[in-house]
Amino acid sequence: MIHPDTDLKIEAQTIHVIPEKETREANALHGTMRNLIANMVTGVSSGFERILEVNGIGYRVEAKDNTLTLNLGYSHPIQFPVPKGITASVDKII
Repeated sequence: MIHPDTDLKIEAQTIHVIPEKETREANALHGTMRNLIANMVTGVSSGFERILEVNGIGYRVEAKDNTLTLNLGYSHPIQFPVPKGITASVDKII
């Protein structure tokens, strides 16, 4: 759904979002619409990524068989099952 104060033009490989009016609200809607479309394109073309950085003495994380094992100083390790369609990896242990 496109707000009446914005216009979309699709040309070849480019999507243009154009404000219909020169008002503060139209400019805000223009920026919001542009970012929503950019996020959709990024999600489809390259996917989304979240990076979790674990800092602390003795803290360890291991990814194995669609399960993240977190040793975070508790008396037991925390087992976190990774949902289907999501991949998890551990880059380095320092």
